[in-house]
Amino acid sequence: KRFDFSNAPRGALEIANTKTYGFSPLLQTHVVESAHFKALLSLESFEQMIEEMNQFADNIEPYMPNSNTTPSALFCCLYRLFTMGIDSRQLRRLMDHPDNAYIRCVGFLFVRFGLAPDSLWNWLG
Repeated sequence: KRFDFSNAPRGALEIANTKTYGFSPLLQTHVVESAHFKALLSLESFEQMIEEMNQFADNIEPYMPNSNTTPSALFCCLYRLFTMGIDSRQLRRLMDHPDNAYIRCVGFLFVRFGLAPDSLWNWLG
């Protein structure tokens, strides 16, 4: 049975590793040094991030096609969501997004990379 998140607290989710957010050191370096991620730092609301993902997320790979150093828009957005500190209701909105599979994927990647292993089944079960 899925956990009922309708009454979940609004505070930021507890991230398992706030230093790397589960990213490999190389991918983390590529993301934080990328022009796209630096531009995302000007976005401060969850709604702005949804719009950004709607507009630019077009694959689920960590890197752009034919590149080993340029992170994908989706992974830049995922990392920005970690640095913003989203709450459980916002994460559920990502995972249940009705129109965009890439946004749903960001939600599942947030769970996989960011949350403690013992909480995975509460979100995925």
